[in-house]
Amino acid sequence: MTTPTKAIIGTVVLALVLLVLWIFLGTPGVAPVSAEQFDAQKGIPPLILENFSRWGLIANSLRILQVALGVIGTAAALLVTTFTGELGTFRTKILTFVAAFCLGTLTAFDISGKANQTRNAWREVAVAVIKYQHTKLPSEQAFDDLIAAYKRAEEIVGDVAFRSSDQQPQATPKPKAIGDSATASEKNVGR
Repeated sequence: MTTPTKAIIGTVVLALVLLVLWIFLGTPGVAPVSAEQFDAQKGIPPLILENFSRWGLIANSLRILQVALGVIGTAAALLVTTFTGELGTFRTKILTFVAAFCLGTLTAFDISGKANQTRNAWREVAVAVIKYQHTKLPSEQAFDDLIAAYKRAEEIVGDVAFRSSDQQPQATPKPKAIGDSATASEKNVGR
């Protein structure tokens, strides 16, 4: 077996080991709270609990994807730059494609940003549900606070944005408040 082949195999094995460790150890700094741990008797709408669970899963999946694409893309780029002569034309093209695909996908879809947004939405709902659950007498105000937190979490998650190489990352625009027909800048367009 040639040195470049051993390096490729070693890199793939390392990436797989890191993925397995990440999956089994979980995301550091995130409390292991699931929707099943919340008391269903308190009247929390099922949609909030479903999305709470979904956002936790999506955030972890995106973080795993981010690490995998980053490690594989970087390793492929390093192999090409280190062993260009030994790899030959075909392997060099394959590894160059893999590096460009992995790193381009990370950048184009802002996977890191989306993972952060989804985790922040999960946190927003987690805190709101915990507060609601530990209110001695759940009032209409406590329920309204829960719904408001869920609405903020939906805004945090936002949409999946695609950006080309010449675009800078942009924050997800906040939706207009109910009743707002136009923003101040839109109102001044005709003036």
